[in-house]
Amino acid sequence: MHLVLVLFLLVFVGACAKQPHLRDPKEALLERVKAYWDLRLKGASAEKRLPFERCGLDPKCREAFLQGGGKGGHITYYSYQILDVKFPDPKTALVKIKVRYKVPPILGISFEREGSFEDKWVLIDGKWYHVIRGFAKEW
Repeated sequence: MHLVLVLFLLVFVGACAKQPHLRDPKEALLERVKAYWDLRLKGASAEKRLPFERCGLDPKCREAFLQGGGKGGHITYYSYQILDVKFPDPKTALVKIKVRYKVPPILGISFEREGSFEDKWVLIDGKWYHVIRGFAKEW
């Protein structure tokens, strides 16, 4: 009887150990969002930001992104704050971000600004990716 109990416990513990650790989706998302925006604050190149971009998963989009320097490459970011997170569905997140930034000078004048917007993120193969949103299309 003891042998059966020991075998059962070994099988049970072994099965539990092989179960993947299921992370809280919001926790995993916020980890990626913070890493992405920390790179933006450091002025990281498009190449360094590419692992966070959904665009990086598509060869044509990746090439265009790298050639163009990535959206917002000339904006200097000073700070960010995550204000809110919404999940319209399990694989989509809208992260409301407040940023302090400076745009390139226009007619020799540059202003520091502050603004809020929603950053879209999508879950693909267990990893969150930033979505570049244009006027007519998303990448």
